[in-house]
Amino acid sequence: MQVLNPDTEELDSIGTWQPKSAVTYDLDFSSSSAEVVTISLDETVQVLLRGRLYIDTDPGALFSEWADLTFYNKDAKEGGDAFFRTQAKILYDELEVATSGSAANIIPDDHTEWSPNDLVLIDYTEYARLKTIADTMVAEDNVGAYSINDSLAKVIEIHNEFLWNLESENEVHFKVAFDSAQTVSLKFEIILMERV
Repeated sequence: MQVLNPDTEELDSIGTWQPKSAVTYDLDFSSSSAEVVTISLDETVQVLLRGRLYIDTDPGALFSEWADLTFYNKDAKEGGDAFFRTQAKILYDELEVATSGSAANIIPDDHTEWSPNDLVLIDYTEYARLKTIADTMVAEDNVGAYSINDSLAKVIEIHNEFLWNLESENEVHFKVAFDSAQTVSLKFEIILMERV
């Protein structure tokens, strides 16, 4: 990428960005209300291209809880250290009816927690974007063949966030916090960008 240098009035090359690596972190809640992972950076990695957070193990029942998702740029992880914060509903459901493999229909145990445009991970193998929410939800594309009680995990998406640290360290901290203690296993998959 090139930008105009106001001093020289010439184009300066500041490098280009490309995907560097995919990294997966586990956040295992064992009667805890918050868990933190540390994301390692280096001088060429400063952008989170895509992050996907979802329940990766059957919690044994429908799960639906709001959580705060926060990136911190200091080890103390205090409110003023947050440079990104949002809330998201962490959701796990199961198929009430098997899917045929030749249609976009998804029938969950409870459709009331889902919304149009949600990304769902079916049986931890296939991503589907939801288009219509009703007793029979409809995805944008046909989904594979899955059995009754196969998992449906809502995928929380984070895109294009600059990652930075204020303590001259090459790491940032990502925290998931619920209002009360939970016993649930989450996976956070990220793709980092590097400047070349």
